[in-house]
Amino acid sequence: MVFGDFLVVKGESLTGGPFCNCPIVYGGATITGYKFQSDNCIDIVDPLGGWEIQLWKINLDGSETEVATTLTDANGQFTFENVAAGIYKVVEVQQGGWVACTNSPLRTEYLVIVNEGQAGAGDSITSDFYGDALQFFNSAV
Repeated sequence: MVFGDFLVVKGESLTGGPFCNCPIVYGGATITGYKFQSDNCIDIVDPLGGWEIQLWKINLDGSETEVATTLTDANGQFTFENVAAGIYKVVEVQQGGWVACTNSPLRTEYLVIVNEGQAGAGDSITSDFYGDALQFFNSAV
C-alpha cells in the first residue's frame, strides 16, 4: 500500500519519516427521522414530502452553525449522512398553511448528541437526547 512517498508491504515496518500522528477520520453517523401530517397532532394521516429539515451544530461557545439542509422524501423521511461527533439540533422549517404540533414529545427541534463511537461505527441515529423519535407533525390550517 502506498502512503505518500512510502510503500508499505504487509509484514514490514514503516520506517523513516516524517510521519503524521493524525486522528483517524471515520465516515460518520446517519441521523434519520420523519415528517407527517396529523390532523389532531396524535395520529398520522400522511407523510409530508418536500419539507426542509436543517441540521445545526452547537459549538463549544454556545453558538450554532448550520451544517446541512435536506428535504423530506415522498415517505416523509429525512436523512443526514456522515455526521461527525458533536452536539446538534434537528430543526423543521415551517411552511405557510400549516401549524406545528408541539404536544409532548413532539417538538419543532430535537437535540441530538453523536458520540465518537457512533460516528466511528457509522451508526444510524433515530432518536434525540431524551430518547424521543425524530418525528415532526403538522396540521393543515
